[in-house]
Order: sequence, then C-alpha cells, then structure tokens
Amino acid sequence: MLRVLGLSRRQAVADICTRNAARMMSAAPQEATAPSKRSAWRMLGIAVIPIAAIATVLELAYKKEDSGASAGSDVNAPPSRSSPTSASSSEAGTGTQAGGHRKASTPGGEKGHRVAIDPSNPLHKMLPETDCEFCLDTREKLWGMMKGMKGLTGAKAGGDGTAAAAKPGHNGVPGHARKRVATRRAIKATSTAEALPPASRTADTKLGELFLRLLPRHLYYGLALVYPLVTAVAGVGAVWAPAIVQFISALPLVQALGPVSPLLHHLATTQPAATLLSVVVSLLTAYLAFFLMPLGDYVLGRDLRNPSAEEAVAVAQDRLYKSVLYAYCPLHIFVLCGLCHVLSTTATHPLAFVGATISAGVSGGILFTAAHELLHGSHPLDKLGANALLAAVGYMHWCESHLAHHVKVATPEDPASARRGESLYAFIPRSIWGNIVDGYGIEVKRLRRRGIPLLSPKNKMLAWVLSPAALAAGAYLVWGWKGLAFAVGQAVVSILMLETVNYVEHYGLVREKDADGRYEKLLRDIPEAPQLPYSYPGAMMVALLPPLHFKIMDARIDAYQATRRQQQHLAVAE
Repeated sequence: MLRVLGLSRRQAVADICTRNAARMMSAAPQEATAPSKRSAWRMLGIAVIPIAAIATVLELAYKKEDSGASAGSDVNAPPSRSSPTSASSSEAGTGTQAGGHRKASTPGGEKGHRVAIDPSNPLHKMLPETDCEFCLDTREKLWGMMKGMKGLTGAKAGGDGTAAAAKPGHNGVPGHARKRVATRRAIKATSTAEALPPASRTADTKLGELFLRLLPRHLYYGLALVYPLVTAVAGVGAVWAPAIVQFISALPLVQALGPVSPLLHHLATTQPAATLLSVVVSLLTAYLAFFLMPLGDYVLGRDLRNPSAEEAVAVAQDRLYKSVLYAYCPLHIFVLCGLCHVLSTTATHPLAFVGATISAGVSGGILFTAAHELLHGSHPLDKLGANALLAAVGYMHWCESHLAHHVKVATPEDPASARRGESLYAFIPRSIWGNIVDGYGIEVKRLRRRGIPLLSPKNKMLAWVLSPAALAAGAYLVWGWKGLAFAVGQAVVSILMLETVNYVEHYGLVREKDADGRYEKLLRDIPEAPQLPYSYPGAMMVALLPPLHFKIMDARIDAYQATRRQQQHLAVAE
C-alpha cells in the first residue's frame, strides 16, 4: 500500500512538472536557450547572500563599538561568565570582571546603562554578554517573574531581601540543613506570593503579568493603530487577493514546496475559490476584533491595574499617549478615503465590497474610543480631532450627549444605559434616538441661555448636520454610488459597534437615590463590582442572543445585589 502511494505521488509530481515545462515553452519560445530547470536551493542561496553580508557588517560594527565602549567606560555591566573567580567576586560586590567590565559595589545596585543588575541572575551567565539596555532590562524582568512564580526569592535571600551566604561548608552548617532552610523559605515565599491581594497584581494570569512587564511602553498605546492598518489590508485584499495569491504561487521558494504552488494557483484562478478568497480576506478586521482579541484576552487574562485619579490625569497628559491619539485621526480618515477610492474604482465582487465595508465599520469602534479620549481633552486640537472622527460616521452630536451620559449613567434618564431584561435589539434604537435628543437638547438650551440665533455660526447643530452631509455628498460626487454606499455603510456599522458596547457596559446597572433624592455617587473600577464574564468582543457576541445574555448577566446582577444587601445589613448592625 505504501509503495503504491509513493509511486502515485511521484507520478503526480512528474505530471505537474511536465505541464509547467510545457506551459513555459509555449509561452516564451525565445527563451529556449535558457536552462529548462532552475535549482530552488541556488535561488535561495542567492537571496540569502546579501542578507548575510549585511548582517555580518552590522555584527562587526557592533562588536567594534562594543569593545570601544567597554574599554573606555567606567559604568557597570552584568556579571561575567568567563571564570568562577569573576562570578564569586561579583557576589561579593568588589573587584573587576573579566572582559574589562567593572562590577557593582553592592548586590542589586545600579549597573551600567541605568539598569539595576541582580548578581544572582543566572540569565546573564547563560546568555551572551551585551550592553543593550533593553536586553538587560528584559533579563531582570524575567528573573523577577521567575523568583515570584517559583519562590526563589526565599531560597536566595533572607526575609529582609539580603543575599544569602550559603556556600558549601559555610559557618560549619551541614549541606542538608541548608537545604531544609532553603526549602522552608521557598515555601513561605510561595505562600506569601499566593496570598497577595489582587491589587498588587497586574493581571489575573502569570502569562498576562509577564506580557505587561515585557511590553515596551512605546507599544502599549500604539496597539490602537493596528485596527486601521488591518482595515487597509482587508480593503486591498477584497480587490486584489486573487492576484496577490497568484503572484505568491509563482515565487521560486513557493514552487520549491512541491504541490503548494499549484494549489495556490488553482485557488486564485478558478471560481468560486477566487471569490471566496476575496470575501474571506475582506473581513480581516472582524476576525481581529471578534476572534483574535478574545483569544488574547482569554490567554493573557484581565488587566488588574486600577490607576488612581492622579495617575489617570498623568496618563492623559502623557505625550506618548497624546501622540497616538493625534496619529490615529489622520490615519483612520486616510484609510477610509483610500478604501472608498479603491472599492469604487476597481471591479470588486459585491460580497467582498460588503466585507470591506464591515471591516471599516468594525474599525470605527476604535474611532469612538479615540474620539472619547480627545473629547475630554483641554487642547483645541483635541476637540478638532474628536469632531473630525465623529463627522466621518455622522455622529457629531455625541460630543454633547456623551457628557450628559457621564452625569446620568445607570439612571432611568440615561438612554445609553441598558435596563435589565432589555434586549440589544430594543436598546439600540432607543439609545440612538435618546442620544440625538440629549445632544440637540443641550445645544438648544445653550443657545437660548446665551441668546444666540439658530443661523449663527456659533450654533453647533449646523456643523453636526452639514459636515456629515458634505462628506456624503463629496463621496457621491467623486466616487459615485459605490462611494456613497461605502461611506454610509461603514458609518452605520460603527454606530452599531458603539451602541453594542454601551449595552454590554451598562446592562442592569442602577444607582439608588439617597435620603436627599440624589443618585449615589459614581464609583471608579473596584474589584467587588460586577464584572463582564468575557472581554468586550465576547460580550458583544453573546448580546446578539438575548436569552443567553439574560441567563448569564441576570445571575451576576442577582449575586451582586445579594452581596450588597448583606453588606448593608452588617453595616447597620455595627
């Protein structure tokens, strides 16, 4: 049986090679003098040569710079791995390491490049020596996580954090006694770490804590820019996915993989496979939001960090944070204009057009997040960016209605707070209409209070109506009905994303009135408050099925209310 399968496989490969050779000879007879076959390994080697040359040059330059810096620098460096003498002197904190580096004067003190080096960290001895500040900091973070998870802190150090001087035969203490002491310390450290309150942890999984520790600061906020970039790829794939796959199938490296190249070529040139490929790629942003992100949340766990009010203000004024918001505004608008042009001027399957429109609308969910942060800013550019983003989805009155939402949240007067037992499909139209009434109502009161006429340029309602209308008219005049359909479609999906988030955020939350008839004060995020069972994308998908959503969330609300009543009874009894 195996022999027959092997023969049939070799025969199939020979047939494919014969057909490819015949096609090449018929398509380009002028190249008859060229070799009939090209070695895939030779082509791969030719491609690798310049990369290897560049890497060699960079490595030599780095070593030259590293040797010059180590020879003329007085800063400290990680412990050397060259000899036991240097390692033991590193633990003592005196002397000079091999390789010309100076050691720290105290264990765990400041080392070179402003990185605190722990002399007991074995990663510096296991990995190559380096002066890279990011590499050294990463090793220290990994070592800290290892000590916290495995209880190595108690085995390596005393209760006050000082280094343990457990050498063989030190102070005449037998080796088995030292092992028992180290074991007891490790068990104590492990139990202490497990008993830490949730407030001292950054995530509810160890992998999530490691991710937050290692994620560079400049990438933490920059992840928001992934959505418009993925949306751009989805729009390009909706139009040219078959052509791109066909080009990939013709690459020498892919052809060397045997049947992969013919399979890709068949997928890109036959129907309905080519159409299905375009539709699948056009929904990339939806896959990112509703599959990859929930999977990442499940693996990494919840972010348990709860910054104080002062820390939140400091983050809002952070230049890196502001730069991401300012970069998101032109990037999102540019992607929308580019997709509108590509989808309207290129032959696109209707299903792929709809898929790209949905991807742009799903990305609009992040649009409202960026607009929300800019809306609460104090700089004029913040207001301008928020209005520009909201004009792209025709929801500019949200600038005023959302401010009213902060005051009325979790009350019957708030249209954006879902009531218990209210389905998503009943909530969305009520919330949209209620936001329009609140936004325009607040502006009418402002005009009357200040005596401003309706046709005055200071009337915000004129901008709320004319700006989206002008954008829609421009899309129609430049790109026709397709452009108008894309502009309106992505706006509708974006608004549905916003209202679905409002639904899962505030479902069943009710603020009670005190003796003076005022609603209780709003609280910040607290651990004992009711939590969503899933991340936002997962909760949004569950909300599409009202019976399932009611079964899950109503039980959580009942449990929270019972706990709260019990706490109130205990407070009264005391």
